[in-house]
Amino acid sequence: VNSDIDFVRELVCKFIIDMVQLHGNEDEDYIKKLNVNVPVIKAVRIGDMEDVNKQIHDAEMLSCDYLLLDTYMPNTLGGIGKTFDWSRIPALKKPYFLAGGLNIDNIDLAKKQSAFALDLSSGIETDGFKDREKMIEVVKRVRNQEGLR
Repeated sequence: VNSDIDFVRELVCKFIIDMVQLHGNEDEDYIKKLNVNVPVIKAVRIGDMEDVNKQIHDAEMLSCDYLLLDTYMPNTLGGIGKTFDWSRIPALKKPYFLAGGLNIDNIDLAKKQSAFALDLSSGIETDGFKDREKMIEVVKRVRNQEGLR
């Protein structure tokens, strides 16, 4: 989130990360200065659904490779475990990651969206820690495989 460009470049150059996810106020100038040879994902925090088309249109103009659609909440930059109204996502030119409140209870509906990928975090946790059984169940549901282990 709003990291120094040189720091992000260093992480890429040292092979610490192989994708860059920008989840703050990074703009086109930031992305161009970043100039890395790995995919760049730009998070779009969806809040006021009346403004979703403008938010997404503006984000699609950026030179990132993917968008990540997440839920907007004031004074936080993600990781809140809340969904937004997915039915309001317009047709997108860029592939997108769907994030924000994904969990075992809504993963079947989430995978029906036209997302490139699903981004889960708190939805597969128990008491603030990743829960192996929840992870396995989500993977089974996404892949429609009953016996996956």
